[in-house]
Amino acid sequence: MDAMSTLHSGQFLGRAVGGRTFGDFSLIESRYAPKQCLSWHSHERPYISILLRGSYTERCGPRAWDCTAGQVIFHAPGEAHSNQFFEDGGELLNLEILPSLAQRLRDDGIRTDLRTHLKDSNCFELALRLHRELRSPDSLSGLAIEGVVMELAAHVLRRCIPKPVNEGHWIEQVRTILREQFTAPPSLTELAAMVHVHPVHLARTFRQRLCCTVGDYVRMLRVEAACQKLRHTDVPIADIAAETGFADQSHLSRTLKKHTGMSPLCLRRAGVTACENKSLRPFNG
Repeated sequence: MDAMSTLHSGQFLGRAVGGRTFGDFSLIESRYAPKQCLSWHSHERPYISILLRGSYTERCGPRAWDCTAGQVIFHAPGEAHSNQFFEDGGELLNLEILPSLAQRLRDDGIRTDLRTHLKDSNCFELALRLHRELRSPDSLSGLAIEGVVMELAAHVLRRCIPKPVNEGHWIEQVRTILREQFTAPPSLTELAAMVHVHPVHLARTFRQRLCCTVGDYVRMLRVEAACQKLRHTDVPIADIAAETGFADQSHLSRTLKKHTGMSPLCLRRAGVTACENKSLRPFNG
């Protein structure tokens, strides 16, 4: 892929089969063919996707999720991901959060820039209710949809409310250490000793809070640093690889291709970086 597409408000890949827009949100149903592949892309608005039917794999940053019916994902704006549908294709209900609602959420301390995923029977049932209202509307469907949407959003966005400081307050210390030493990071045992916790507890809590492992986090810091240098300097690619912690230019090229879909040369020519798109932030940063 030579460039990553950004989808504007109301745009979703696949075939649109229904939808409706309200003042605070839009609902868009999209259908996907068997084995359909969606190349790397991002959306300008935050949105919640619920898989009503089918199955697919979604890649975001260094991780991949196998999604079956009932999978719910909150997508942050600008987050890059790709999808590969299986033999049964798929049908998604997408709840796009429009600026007025996004601002109210932020005013209430609810972040809309963090990817969240869950599988919850309550969410799935609410999504099916929305699907039925869209397919068989009557004079009260608008009122019903607004109520169900707010209930669904509350279920999902509760995960985006900041946790009390006493829950893993040392996480910020760990992130600071890794940002400062990402080219040659300490071992997990050394890192745990620095923040006075057990290595197992550090690894488990870090993954729960940031949705990635310590190793994933370091890798993404290296990718972001390399992207910045590719855009803002003329330093040779081999030197950038060495300066940002990669074994060699080949290692850098493979990693960038895997996580951005673009080669170092394409990134340099395009003048864009994955970190600017927030596409390389599966962690809560």
